[in-house]
Amino acid sequence: METRLVDFLMRWRNWLALACIILSALLAVGMQKLYFQSSYKVFFTEEDPQRIAHESQMEEYARSEDEIILLSFSGSKVFDKKNLATLQRATEMAWNMPYATRVDSLTNYQYSRASDDELI
Repeated sequence: METRLVDFLMRWRNWLALACIILSALLAVGMQKLYFQSSYKVFFTEEDPQRIAHESQMEEYARSEDEIILLSFSGSKVFDKKNLATLQRATEMAWNMPYATRVDSLTNYQYSRASDDELI
């Protein structure tokens, strides 16, 4: 059995190699239409009651209402004392905005480091 298979492969090796190349080319043409859908929504129909309930809850309780305030300091570095003081004031003012629950800034960045076995 094995010798017959080896004999077949050796006798038709050029044609088999050509067939593999042609088959690969044909399959590659179809790859243009492939895409990856990572949303959970592909598993549920538009009318699915669980999907409707989930989307209703997400709309009500998981709203994304992020605001971004960008400060640009022209002609100087961000880490100058004057610029850091301005950034600190802007951070404090952002905390006083209505409904603000979190403010991230260079001036209140959570920095941690390790010393021996302790996390500081």
